[in-house]
Amino acid sequence: MTLKRITAYLAICVSAVLLLSRSARVYVQEDSESTGNVTLIGGPMVQLGNTDGLTSIVIAWRTREKSNSRVDYGESTSYSQRVIVHELSDHHAIVLRHLQPSKQYHYQVKSNDEVLASAVFQTGKTGDAPFRFAVFGDSGSGSPAQYTVARQIEAQAVDFIIHTGDVVYPKGADQDYREHFYLPYRNLLARIPFFPAIGNHDKITANGQPWLNNFILPGEERFYSFSYGNALFVALNSYDVLNSARWLEAQLSRSDKLWKFVFFHESPFSSGVPHPWYSAYKDRTGNAHERRGWVPLFVKYKVDIVFSGHDHMYTRLRRKDGVIYIVEGIGGSDFYKINKQAPEVEFTDNSEFGFGLAEVAGPTLVFQHVTASGAVLDSFTLTKQVPAAAPMR
Repeated sequence: MTLKRITAYLAICVSAVLLLSRSARVYVQEDSESTGNVTLIGGPMVQLGNTDGLTSIVIAWRTREKSNSRVDYGESTSYSQRVIVHELSDHHAIVLRHLQPSKQYHYQVKSNDEVLASAVFQTGKTGDAPFRFAVFGDSGSGSPAQYTVARQIEAQAVDFIIHTGDVVYPKGADQDYREHFYLPYRNLLARIPFFPAIGNHDKITANGQPWLNNFILPGEERFYSFSYGNALFVALNSYDVLNSARWLEAQLSRSDKLWKFVFFHESPFSSGVPHPWYSAYKDRTGNAHERRGWVPLFVKYKVDIVFSGHDHMYTRLRRKDGVIYIVEGIGGSDFYKINKQAPEVEFTDNSEFGFGLAEVAGPTLVFQHVTASGAVLDSFTLTKQVPAAAPMR
């Protein structure tokens, strides 16, 4: 590790330790204030599930004890609406309905009549309304760097997050979700949707069942799609390429959205260095199965950007057949070596943790790779030609 990287990393760790201790104190204080018989251990979290995110949305949370579920919500803290589920559970999920697009709502979650948390969320945007999203992966270590990245994302006022996989290290075990996911992202989860792709570490425990249990995702869950504004987003499963490919073509072929984004864990193209002794990762140049099964569909249906992780670095490749491939794999775990002579690399870096920040405004997209300290290392702009409206007769 170079002196520059050591200095940057130490600075991140010092600031993040302060944030970590402060966040932990807040969470423990909430637990200690639970004078009844219910303890909040995860969430609340805004999820899409099978709602449209515009007129309905899901609020999910976890408690240590089994209890009933209630969400009070409304346009103010008077909470004019409420939903109650009397069935006892420690994984709570309630659908809020009768919402309006692009609007803020206050809510509080309750179990056994105890208020566990309160927050504000905003429903999704429609049409050509501008929106912002963050993208990162390989984050779930519980490290100070993970907290620092999370705080930097909070400062960007994004509308939602897509995650390129490895949400929880080392084995995606349920008992690690609190420390490696819920605590670092608690401020983000309570107000904006979080959309993960499944990573290789996420599926080690029970073939990813804890990952499935902790998220309320659309459709097939291991691979799914959703729309936001004028864009289609598709999450794929790097470990089921054949089935994902059949489904992927159906999603892309019937979408009329102006923008198309795809995200998953292992990249089809990368600038990683082969691992010297771990045989499963001797080839870090990309996933050959994805190159055969998915890449032709990305080209055929004019996908704009493909996001992935797995290799712990940031890499942007030159546009290949109209598609831009970006590896966002430095959300807070560690760094992998970069092959700086890898072909078609436009920009790559492994000196500081960070995330991607995309802003879509009608036919224009601005993308930046932002470090944990707030520096912009890479950026580009895409502008699309909007199809002309058919003449009126």
